[in-house]
Amino acid sequence: MYTYDTVTDVVSGNWHLLEASAPELQVPLHRMDVRLSAGDGRVRGAILNRNTGEERLLASVAFDGSTLRLQMIAPPATRQSEMPWLVMSAVGPRFEGHWRNEDGETVGPKLKLDRAVES
Repeated sequence: MYTYDTVTDVVSGNWHLLEASAPELQVPLHRMDVRLSAGDGRVRGAILNRNTGEERLLASVAFDGSTLRLQMIAPPATRQSEMPWLVMSAVGPRFEGHWRNEDGETVGPKLKLDRAVES
């Protein structure tokens, strides 16, 4: 497992959320894009609309140097505590992990966050 200095902005930038089995060099159209920014001792994040570039803020983002945790804002009629957390560990230049429900149980397939390549 990798550990990063939380003072640095190692997490800042655009990322692709993909199934862990997705090929390295072929970014599928079916994915979620995430923008993270670190500064002032905090990490902030948003889900990006790939068509418009519009950002939907995340409810919570935390990075302790080795584990990244993200939570989306709950839709109307859903309690925020019912929203799953994306819990990912630093593995080399990426993060790998799963969505976890409020009981900490794994939900869905293993995922990875790969840094988006700027073109």
